[in-house]
Amino acid sequence: MPPASPTPVSGTPKPDPSLLRARFPHAFAALLLLLLGFWLWRKEKQRVAIHEAGHAVATNFTEDAQPLHRVSILPRGMALGATQQTSGGDRHVRAQPELEARLRVLMGGYAAERLVTVASTGAENDLKEATRLASSMISHYGMGNAMGPAYYEYQSEHSFLGQRMATDSGASQATLLAIEAQARELLASALAATTRLLGEHRLILDRLVEAFMANETLEKRELAAIFRPHAAGPEPSDETVALVGAC
Repeated sequence: MPPASPTPVSGTPKPDPSLLRARFPHAFAALLLLLLGFWLWRKEKQRVAIHEAGHAVATNFTEDAQPLHRVSILPRGMALGATQQTSGGDRHVRAQPELEARLRVLMGGYAAERLVTVASTGAENDLKEATRLASSMISHYGMGNAMGPAYYEYQSEHSFLGQRMATDSGASQATLLAIEAQARELLASALAATTRLLGEHRLILDRLVEAFMANETLEKRELAAIFRPHAAGPEPSDETVALVGAC
């Protein structure tokens, strides 16, 4: 008598998502929220990585900019990320090319966002600092052709009313508007130069974004490895480290 054939073992049944939703509605909803939160976190992390990569590229390839020290996309206080530069010690005087370089570096995050995706609220602090600097260059440092070598008391926002006002020094509203117009020209020029720079070094920009997504913080030597053959110099010793480009 031939041996009996073994009874086939049925495979493990696949779970039915509709059945899971019916039996465990709260758990299913929690899982969906968790997945959505992870997706949003990844999107925001990538946006911060793009922003800080823009600052890093602008810093590395802008003449007269202070050297890079560290770049991180980890939150610092109210900032979502930060680019740190070595300032070379305490200094009280800055030349016009250095201030123009700082404007371009400050525009790095905003320009990178617009180049890769779209602009976001992460550029607010950079734009505020850049606007303050450009206005000071025109009104305080005599670095605007139209205004000439003159000092103007300039207050961009009234501390109580939140609006532009002529100051007690006698500067007219027309003068304030002229200062703002020239400051906007400086900002537009800085943005155009930085956007062009990022386009020329788009491959490095993309490599930096990938590195930030994987490691979140890059030190000077790690940044230099990505920027080669434009490698950074030796590690700073007692130089002051300045925090710039915090988004």
